Amino acid sequence: MAPGTSSARAGDVGDAEPDGRARPAPATKRAASARREEFETACGRPVDWDPLDGRKACRISESAVGAVEHEAEHEKYIAFFIDAGQRFRIAINAVNGASL
Repeated sequence: MAPGTSSARAGDVGDAEPDGRARPAPATKRAASARREEFETACGRPVDWDPLDGRKACRISESAVGAVEHEAEHEKYIAFFIDAGQRFRIAINAVNGASL
């Protein structure tokens, strides 16, 4: 991610890696990838699909310009994260990701 940006990332659903990070569920990844247009429509805007080297996965994310040092902007950043999280949950449900 470029310096000076913040992002909200959709977390894949799955088991945990040894370091505690979520391991994407293969069925969820396939459903989201195959239904990218439906996911983005449900999300309400295009999102970034970044392949992960050595994995059958991609990171689905949305970024916004900002810097944590700008304390006056913190409420705006929090609103962005909450909104993005809600939209990503709607989009995951739209591709049936939550029930896989």
